[in-house]
Formats: sequence, structure tokens, C-alpha cells
Amino acid sequence: YLYAHAPRPYRTKRVLRKLGVAHVRWLRPSYSSLEDMKSLARDLSDAGEPVLNLLFHSSEAIVGLEEFGVPAARLRLIPNGVSAGRYPRADAGTRERARTRLGIAAALVAAYVGALEPEKDPETAIRVVARLDTMHLIVAGDGSLRVAMERLAEEVAPDRVRFLGQVPESSEVLAAADVLVLPSLTEGLPAVAIEAGFTGLPTVASAVGFVSDVIEDGVTGIL
Repeated sequence: YLYAHAPRPYRTKRVLRKLGVAHVRWLRPSYSSLEDMKSLARDLSDAGEPVLNLLFHSSEAIVGLEEFGVPAARLRLIPNGVSAGRYPRADAGTRERARTRLGIAAALVAAYVGALEPEKDPETAIRVVARLDTMHLIVAGDGSLRVAMERLAEEVAPDRVRFLGQVPESSEVLAAADVLVLPSLTEGLPAVAIEAGFTGLPTVASAVGFVSDVIEDGVTGIL
């Protein structure tokens, strides 16, 4: 049994163990592409480990695995789940109240929700916003690039980028924004894009990983 890109891997692993699952592997986010997952499957096969089921969050991840020799009966698709009730659709009033609570007075706001790490490429989000004079950026998340990104923002978009650090829920950040930006260099199936969809927020994202499973280019966002 192998579970892929789980948001809380250790908790999931404990639950599976209690259910009597003998072999549990976490497919790390670095294994985001189909080629990487096929490579992992080869590694497991070469090691002789029994893989009873391969679980993925995206239909595209399954394409090719059957050709690789994994029986269809051992593949399961379990999409990322997000509770719609936690992300109500935002209207103008909701957006204004959310911005007031966050201390944002701009007319046009983009949101970046995610880790400040190289694979998420927050630098691109900041540089794009810097080119749009009327746009502000809310950054919800933390990571090893935090200090560097704060310096960059002050240099290229002074007073137009607000760093919130880690937030317990993304709902208020999304409610305050006009667009979500997702410039990741590698991605699985991003829950934040699903959350943005429930909020009624379009997403501008890199066409990597399985982002296209969530965003319909030109309809619910731009890839």
C-alpha cells in the first residue's frame, strides 16, 4: 500500500497501521511527475517490496502506469478532498470585510498561499505583481526564502507585498483576494486551487504536475 502526496503523512500512516495495513510508503512531493512516480514504482519492484495498491490524487498519474506493468486492479484514484463549507463563495461585501481584517486597503489584490521554498517559486509571484502598479500581494506561508522574499518585495514592490506568515486557514486570505497565484515549479494536486475555486477565485498557475486537473485553462483560471 502506497499513498501519494498526503498532506499529513505521519497521521495518515498511523491511521493505516491501525487498519492493519502492513506496508505504508509516503510518496513525497518531490515525486510529482509521472516519470518520478514510475521511477519509484521501479525502485519498489526491484526491492521486492509488496505494493498492494498505488493511490494517487490525479488521473494523469495513472496514465502510463498500466503500460509500465502495474495492473489496473492495483491502481486507485482518490482526489484531494476539500470541505466546500469551509470556503463559501466571496462577494464584494465579504471581500471588503476580509481586507479590513487583514489591513489591506488596495483595490486589486493577489494571493500567494504556500511555502516560501524554491520549488514553489514565490519570487515569480512577487516580480509579476511588481510589474502591475495597482496590484498588491498577500503572502500566506513561511519557509527558508522568507527573508530573501521580504527583501525582494521591498526592492521591487515597496509597500505592496504583505507577508502574513503561517495562517491556520486560507479561507480569509482567499476571500480578500481577486486572484490566486500559483507559480510552482513542481506541484501535485494543489488543494489551495480547489479552495480558491469554492471561493469563486480564479487562479493563475504554472502548468506543472497535476494542476490541470483542478484548473480549466481560460475558464476557471489561466495556466
